[in-house]
Amino acid sequence: MTDFIHCEVAAKPYHYTDCGLDDVWLDGGVEYHETPYGPATSIHNIDELHAAIGMSIIRSESMTGKEFRYLRVELDLSQKALAVLLRSSEQQIHRWETGKSDIPGSAEVALAGYYVESLNPDSRLKELMDQLSELDSSLSALEARHFTPEDDNWVISAAA
Repeated sequence: MTDFIHCEVAAKPYHYTDCGLDDVWLDGGVEYHETPYGPATSIHNIDELHAAIGMSIIRSESMTGKEFRYLRVELDLSQKALAVLLRSSEQQIHRWETGKSDIPGSAEVALAGYYVESLNPDSRLKELMDQLSELDSSLSALEARHFTPEDDNWVISAAA
């Protein structure tokens, strides 16, 4: 555990951009620490904060690309896995997230529904999405190319 040299509670709103959104400000729950390795910030109950941010997104009129991406990342889904769920393409998900094309209302509603269900630990949909996320991770690992040094050359090898 890190030893804190000095700790103080934030006195002014903290601009929380690490979540990937530009418009999140925290009016408390933030501490600044001085550590032997330099300054650090800690946020109280960050999981609850992320859930509150997600719920504020799904209650808004429409989602921005960054908000869409925020929910996808919170669901622990790759663009590819979300594309399968929404019957879209990975490229289309990318275009929505980068603002290069408008997000259709049906995609917003589906993603919002998935997100709300993910907050319910007893949800069958959450269980299914967790399995999809695990499968997505496994497939990504299968798609990885592994190389091993052999003599003075690098050769492709079996995945670890």
